[in-house]
Amino acid sequence: MSCLILALPVEIQLMILLRVYESVDQEDSDQVRRGLSQVCRFWGELVLHTSVFWSDVGITVNSVDFSATLRLNHLEPFERQLDEASKAFPYVSRVLQRSGVQPLKIDISLEYDLPEEQNISMLPWTIEHFLLLGKLLVQHAHRIKILSIHSESFYPIHVIFGLLAGYSMPQLEILEVTRDHDIFVEFEHSDIKVLPAVSFLQIPFGGDSWVERFAHPLPNLRRLALSGVPQMWDQLFPYRNLVSLELSYLCVDSRPSYVALRNMLMACRDTLWTLGLWVVTPDIVRGEKIILPHLHHLSLGFVCSSQSAAFVRHLDVPKLLALELGQYNHLVASHANRNGEVNFLTAVIQSLPLHQLSILSLRGMTFSSSSFRLLECLDQCFLANSECGNVPVILRLFFACSRVRNLKLVDCDNQTLFCLATPMYVADANPPGMLPFAVLDRLEIVTGDFEPLQTFLVRDKFWRSGAAPVSRIVDALVLGVPPEWGGWLTPMLKKSTANGVWNGNMDYWVLEGVGKVENLKDCVIEQ
Repeated sequence: MSCLILALPVEIQLMILLRVYESVDQEDSDQVRRGLSQVCRFWGELVLHTSVFWSDVGITVNSVDFSATLRLNHLEPFERQLDEASKAFPYVSRVLQRSGVQPLKIDISLEYDLPEEQNISMLPWTIEHFLLLGKLLVQHAHRIKILSIHSESFYPIHVIFGLLAGYSMPQLEILEVTRDHDIFVEFEHSDIKVLPAVSFLQIPFGGDSWVERFAHPLPNLRRLALSGVPQMWDQLFPYRNLVSLELSYLCVDSRPSYVALRNMLMACRDTLWTLGLWVVTPDIVRGEKIILPHLHHLSLGFVCSSQSAAFVRHLDVPKLLALELGQYNHLVASHANRNGEVNFLTAVIQSLPLHQLSILSLRGMTFSSSSFRLLECLDQCFLANSECGNVPVILRLFFACSRVRNLKLVDCDNQTLFCLATPMYVADANPPGMLPFAVLDRLEIVTGDFEPLQTFLVRDKFWRSGAAPVSRIVDALVLGVPPEWGGWLTPMLKKSTANGVWNGNMDYWVLEGVGKVENLKDCVIEQ
C-alpha cells in the first residue's frame, strides 16, 4: 500500500473506508468487509474494531454450520438457547457481536427449490435452525432498523414473525418480506392452510384495549412491503407513520377484507405517500371511501373484475402525481369478466385525478379482439376532420393524462401501442389534430414482441411525416428490447422521433456493419 495513504490521519483513513463500504449494496457487504480488511493489517484492525462495518447482516442458507450438534430445549434459560444459536450460526453471531450498538440492517435470503407442502425436514435447514435464528434476532430486535426476508417457503417467515411477537422494535423503519412462490399455479386458492395466529405485526390479545395500555412495538415503521405473505388482516396494529405500503400477490382466500384494508390505510392516511396493491383486491368492496389526502404514488395490479373497478371507485386520492397499472387476468381467470378491462379503466378515468399526473406506467395491458374494431374508424375520422364518437378506452385514458411527462409501457399489446400513435381530431383545439402525450421527457417501451413496437414506430413516423404532420416532442425514447433489434428499428425512426433513442436493456445498440452505438438516432438517415 502507498505510504502516502498510511500517512493520513486515522480519522481520514476510516472516513475513506466507510465511504467505500457505504457505496455498495447490502448483499455485497461481506465481500467488501473482507476485501478492505485484507488490504493491510492496519486496515484489517480498523474494520474489525469499527462497529459500523458490521451493521449489515446477511443470512443465507449457507450461514448454518451443518457440522454443529444442536440440542435446543425451550425449557432451558434464554442464554443457553443463545449459545446453541451461536453454534448453529457462528459467523452471523460474530457479526452481531461486532456491530455493538449500531442499528442493524438484516437481510435473510433463503432460496431453495422445494414446494411449500414438502416436509420441512427435507429443507436444507431443520426446524431447529429456523428457531435458533429467531432467537438471535430476538436478542437484537431493539436494534433492527431494516429487516428484509426472501424465502420460497412460508415456514421461516411464520417462525420469525412469531418469535418477534411481543418484542419492542423501536428502530425498525423498513420491513420487506417476499415469499417467492409460483404465483401462476392455483392462484385462486392459497397453499397456506392456516393463517399465522401469532405475528409481530398483529395485536396479540385484548384487541383495542391492548393498544391503549401498551406502547406500540413498531412506532417508527415507515415502509411495509409484504408479497405473498398473508396475515390476520383484521388484527394488525394501526401503523400511523407509514410512508410506503405495498401488498402483493395474495391468493383470493387470503386477502384482506375491504374493511380491514380500509382500516389499515386510514390509520396512516396523514403520512402515506406511496401505495402499491398488486392483485390483492378484496372479494367484496362495500363501505365508506378510502381517503388518502397525501398520496402521491399509486400502483395497482388488477384483475378485470367488477370488484377491481369498485375498489377504484372507492379511492379518493386528490394529490396523486404518479400512477402505475398492471393487468393480471391470466392469474385468476374465473374472476375476470368479458370486457372487464374496459370497466376497470373507465372507473380509473372517472375516479382518479388523471389530469394532474406527471408519471404513468402501464404493464401487460391487453384488450379483447372485439375492441380492435374501434381502431379502424379512428384514422378515417381524423383524416375527415371529424370527431370520433366511439373512442377506445385506452385512448381516452391517454388523453385524460394531459400533463404526463414520463410514460412507461411494459409488455402491452398491439392495440395499446396502436393508440399511442393515433391522433384525434378536436375541433376547438389548436391545431385541431393531436397525438396523445404531445410532450414527453421520457417514453419507455419494454417488450419482447416486435410487432407492437413496430406498429407504434411505423404509425408514429407516418403521422409525423404527412402533409399535415401531427407533432410530438420526445426528449428520450428508451426501448427495453434486445440491442440486436437496432438494425430493424432504424428505418422506422425519424430524426425528430426523439432527441435520443436509447436501449433500456443494455447501454448500446448493435448494428450490422457498424457495431455498437449508444444513440440509435445517430444512425437514422432521412431521404
